[in-house]
Amino acid sequence: MVKLLWLAILDIEEKRAAERAKQAGKAAGERLSSPRLIEGHVTTGWREAYGEMVARWPERFPGQL
Repeated sequence: MVKLLWLAILDIEEKRAAERAKQAGKAAGERLSSPRLIEGHVTTGWREAYGEMVARWPERFPGQL
């Protein structure tokens, strides 16, 4: 199941990258896609989420408590 999800995400990202490559030569006002890559976005709250995972499943994160 996880592998299928991963492959689906890769497929979506490849399609987005191909679309961005087609629009790369256009002026900023003429582009249809967002100016930033998904990978480049700032992720907030990841430390809190990681802390909650460690608290919930301490056996999966040895040495983290």
